[in-house]
Amino acid sequence: MKLDENLTMLVNSASYRQLKDFYERKSSLDILGISRKEYAHSNFLYWLLNDKSNHKLGTLPLKYLLTSCLKIKVIDTNTTKSNIFPIELIDYISTYDFDVKDLKILREFDIKEFGRLDLLLDFKMNIHETEKEVVMIIENKIYSDENDNQTDKYYEWLNKKFDMSKIIPICLYLTPFKAVPSNNHFVNMTYEHLVRTVIERCLYATENEYVRFIISDYLRCLTFNDTKENIAVTSNEMILLHALYNEYNETIKEMIYTEDIRQNEIYKANKNILENILNMLSLNKIGGVDEDMKKKIDDILGNTKEYKFGKETYKSGSRQNSLKKLALAIIKDYAKGKSIEELSNDLKGICTTAKGLQLLVKAEEISKNEDLKGWYFEDESELIKIGDTDYSLYAWWNNEEIQELIKVTDGRLTHKVQ
Repeated sequence: MKLDENLTMLVNSASYRQLKDFYERKSSLDILGISRKEYAHSNFLYWLLNDKSNHKLGTLPLKYLLTSCLKIKVIDTNTTKSNIFPIELIDYISTYDFDVKDLKILREFDIKEFGRLDLLLDFKMNIHETEKEVVMIIENKIYSDENDNQTDKYYEWLNKKFDMSKIIPICLYLTPFKAVPSNNHFVNMTYEHLVRTVIERCLYATENEYVRFIISDYLRCLTFNDTKENIAVTSNEMILLHALYNEYNETIKEMIYTEDIRQNEIYKANKNILENILNMLSLNKIGGVDEDMKKKIDDILGNTKEYKFGKETYKSGSRQNSLKKLALAIIKDYAKGKSIEELSNDLKGICTTAKGLQLLVKAEEISKNEDLKGWYFEDESELIKIGDTDYSLYAWWNNEEIQELIKVTDGRLTHKVQ
């Protein structure tokens, strides 16, 4: 009876009800199945940072971003510089005592043999009588790792394209987690830092209901969805989690350490929301969670599950480079003896591809179509032979898609219990 009472109080609390309402409200990106696709997030940033967009915020979002860069320390091994900006400009930037002029912003900018930039911004920063040209590259990574030392190539292009002594170069490597890009001129900015210092500030800065809806809807897509993959946590969510954990600390610990409570009907009726909350604790989003508690939560939620296929291993929460190799290994084996029609039908809908790209294309088409390059496996050893034809597999898989692939091709995987 005590368990019933404790859980009833928790799920009827104001903090829980607000979190439940938040988690159950799908964003438009989740409904469209693209909330974990990099291009969707780059498109949002293009809209937000573009002073000609219909948000009517002008260059304010970009000014917020420039100021947020001050909080990121850069150690350039070739100089004694420890900041992105020249030291004489820092006071002006930190107090917004500057203007942004002549902004050019490009999305998926093709730089030929060097690759394709997610976002490129070129603008003038006017500080009283001084004018500085700023060139900013934003490389956006959600659940993928850096591919083939991309940042080295991008910085090489920047050096060839611009006179570096006459510009302020800003190279951002935007990820959900702390990461180290291959090129030390790129600095890691986490999505959570971007949310706090830029996106939420834009939300507070506008009174336009349409713009507030767009930004709020985007913020909702960053936190847990059905895949339980987190990109960033909003401030309001953090406040509610803190309040709930502080008020119902003992009940939450019972949920973690007591099997009986997880068999309770109240727990079962609220399982999805309660496990979202436990996931947040496992990620240490509110602090005060020890390693033993995090491990126990991971066991409850199945976060330690591993699958092996040949030489490839899938572990829940894996990053994209390991996922793509696993997908290739599974589908290569699954394709044996099948026609392209059979294979395409079996795998239809598993991988939600970017820009409507096909899951499998004839390998010879990659060399003919520049738009396909970078999206597919291309090395000869990676091609999938179906009949007499070599096919290339779409390479950018996420955790949810891998889990669907595991279901469809069950029997080809060995479950490894940790």
